[in-house]
Amino acid sequence: MNSVNGPLPNKLKCILFDLGSTLIYFDSDWSQVLDQAMQALLDALASTGISFSRSSLGDAFRARIMEYQISRDIDLKETPTLTILLSLLDELGMKSIDESFARNALNAFYRTTQLHWIPEEDAYPTLEKLYQRGYRLGIISNAGDDNDVQVLVDKINVRPFLDIVLSSAACGIRKPDPEIFHIALNEINCTPDESIMIGDNLEADIQGAHRAGMPGIWINRRVSDAENLVESIGIKPDATIDNLSVLPEWIASSG
Repeated sequence: MNSVNGPLPNKLKCILFDLGSTLIYFDSDWSQVLDQAMQALLDALASTGISFSRSSLGDAFRARIMEYQISRDIDLKETPTLTILLSLLDELGMKSIDESFARNALNAFYRTTQLHWIPEEDAYPTLEKLYQRGYRLGIISNAGDDNDVQVLVDKINVRPFLDIVLSSAACGIRKPDPEIFHIALNEINCTPDESIMIGDNLEADIQGAHRAGMPGIWINRRVSDAENLVESIGIKPDATIDNLSVLPEWIASSG
């Protein structure tokens, strides 16, 4: 434990986690893997027999995703990647590619990226220990595809420990909007004053938790130097940790 600024809830019942860079990490260069994933998506679309320009569609999809990623960080609304792809295909006159084919193409895309998401070594044992101690556990992930999130959770074999796995794609709202935290807590019948959030992103996870009335615990082992400048963005986590394995005993000693 690096630092603690405030106490835990007196009756802690629920512990929520971010997914990427908290329970799992990306082990490769994202731009290179993105190129591979895009080729897998285009291969899957080509298998439908529809004729199209691979470079034009690939460039258009990249541009649309980049444009959308900027807007979603402003309005905190999440439109699933499938919806974006279908809209683009429609605009390009590829109406004959229905939702099932587009879904298959996205699955090919995400199968490529999923190969490079690796579980943190302390994720499974930490969740197992907290589960055995009776805490309700959940994941809230900002992600454009709910199926991708569910596959990644199964990949690290932690679903038996979880009461909820909630993605922004599934509920249409992104962290730090407090509503996504309230949705998760309502589903597992816990209140903010009984809960904490653990994540790597100061704005999404820590500020979001605070807006929802919860303490936010910052795990900083996968953040960049810029993200480590806590004071520069004015978001102060209630505690800072550099690994998950410290959580069970710290929570026990703070209870």
